Amino acid sequence: MSARKKDLLSQLEALSRKQTPDNWNLLRRQIEQAAPRIDPVVAQHKRRNITMIRPHKWLIAASAAALIIALGIGFADQLQPKPAAILLTAGQTLKLPGGDLWVQEFTRNGAKIAVPADAKTVDLQAANLSAIFGRDPIPALPFGLKLEYETISAIVLNDESVFLLSGITYASVDPAGAQVVIDLNDQGELPLTDCFFVEEKPSTWEGVELMIGVGQAETETGFAEQYVARFVVNNIGYQIQATGLRGEQFLAVLSAIIAG
Repeated sequence: MSARKKDLLSQLEALSRKQTPDNWNLLRRQIEQAAPRIDPVVAQHKRRNITMIRPHKWLIAASAAALIIALGIGFADQLQPKPAAILLTAGQTLKLPGGDLWVQEFTRNGAKIAVPADAKTVDLQAANLSAIFGRDPIPALPFGLKLEYETISAIVLNDESVFLLSGITYASVDPAGAQVVIDLNDQGELPLTDCFFVEEKPSTWEGVELMIGVGQAETETGFAEQYVARFVVNNIGYQIQATGLRGEQFLAVLSAIIAG
């Protein structure tokens, strides 16, 4: 018992012997039964411990909340509807959120593309495309499509005034997967082609007028369905040929290229 507490009890004992009111005896019992006095230094140390513990509790709560949110987002992603399958069939008219499509059948003439006599062929690197076109003409493509060859063949026409790049190939990691071949013209005209459409009826996609068709292409494993689109955007002429993609995937590739 501390000296101060003993002194208080002594004073109360003296008062009680003088027949002081009962409330003094009550006060005495309360002092005797009171919890031990906490030293100020100890109290300060305990307060510091409490202050240190609180952030940890807050961090635990925040981490738990973040985990719950992450799980909720992941679960929500699973609930998100997948893009609806789009079947592109020759002779079909489609009205979609991205535009109105008139899907045509295309054929190939079976001969080499006619190139003017004054044309010459040069090899370029993919890194040169931005300088030639004033922008990157082929942005990142979806579905894991990657540039297959860094060296690109280009045809130079009319005393180096026009570049016609042919066969810029993008492919998926899977050898049997999708392949997209992109031809470019830097003069705002459509690239040279051996693809001919049965009807020259234009479609629109993402605000751009284009020709879109479906046909057959010969691959290493035989003939496969192929989609073709021809359009001009940002003063660059494009021809996109794709095999191994579904209809909605081909349109997603077109959207990526048009958006730039």
